[in-house]
Amino acid sequence: MRILYVGLLYNYGKKDEGFSYEHFNIEAGIRDCASRGMFDVDIIYPDECDDIRRSATEMIIDEDYDAVFHVAFNESLDFPEAAAKMALRKDIPVIQWDCDSSWRFQPWILPRKDRVSHFITTHSRTVEWYQQNGMNVIRSQWAGSPYYHPQENSVERYDVSFVGQKHGQFQHGKVMKYWRAEVVDAIMAAGINLDLFGNYWDGYENWHGYQTNFHAMIRAFAESKICLNLSNPWHHGTMPQIKGRHFEIPQIGRLQVCTPADDLDSYFEADKEIIVAQNDGELIEKLRYYLEHPDEREKIAAAGRARMLKEHQWHHRFEHIFKEVGVL
Repeated sequence: MRILYVGLLYNYGKKDEGFSYEHFNIEAGIRDCASRGMFDVDIIYPDECDDIRRSATEMIIDEDYDAVFHVAFNESLDFPEAAAKMALRKDIPVIQWDCDSSWRFQPWILPRKDRVSHFITTHSRTVEWYQQNGMNVIRSQWAGSPYYHPQENSVERYDVSFVGQKHGQFQHGKVMKYWRAEVVDAIMAAGINLDLFGNYWDGYENWHGYQTNFHAMIRAFAESKICLNLSNPWHHGTMPQIKGRHFEIPQIGRLQVCTPADDLDSYFEADKEIIVAQNDGELIEKLRYYLEHPDEREKIAAAGRARMLKEHQWHHRFEHIFKEVGVL
């Protein structure tokens, strides 16, 4: 079996922001599968090609692939429509991994129904949207990258850390507020030490800036007693969905305390493998509790990592996906 993988090399296609999430996670998983002998893979980066349309089309014409797997981004940095339709004419499945299908489906994913043979969604409640529109959809999920692992000799220098942007904008009277900022403010007001890593937290105490260095982000996780994960999507009011962060934190072996997300209990057992808080008050209560009970904290973190290694690696995901497509 031979596949063509298409995904960004750099963060949002911007070289100065370092390597992309796709590169360190999905692509790393693809490469791991290839090293296991599951398939052979060729890789093309839309943000590294002078003419992605021409390059991708030529590869489809000249090479014999059993499938194309691409991570959807946008029209300029993506697997081109012409190449996708040519692959379909050659009976090569075109598989699209959809990020944020809970809010991107109608304006962006649906118009692609004639250029993609199989869509992948991580959100359980969007499956019926695809099906109602006659689209082949496979339910899958994010996974643990082989790049994420416990860090030897790491020192717990942070009580609680949050790695992520300040988003979830909403209107409150005449004032525009951010849901994540509201949660962070409540935690800090409760006297809990919280260190922030990510964009737009200017002016906050213990803000460490945007982490363009992947290894610095891994260290931030590894050096935290608790890793906070706020599950809200960018668009306030849309359905909270599982993201890669839900799998990154336990993969590194740290305790994850998070807010609810769609179907999260299908992947982790709350209070045994991760901690889920239903509201701000419960979130603060659980952060305090597990800061004061390190043995319980470590036990749950270890159980979360064990679940990751057993069920939530990228080779688990790709085996399922390619079997569903019918090429493995």
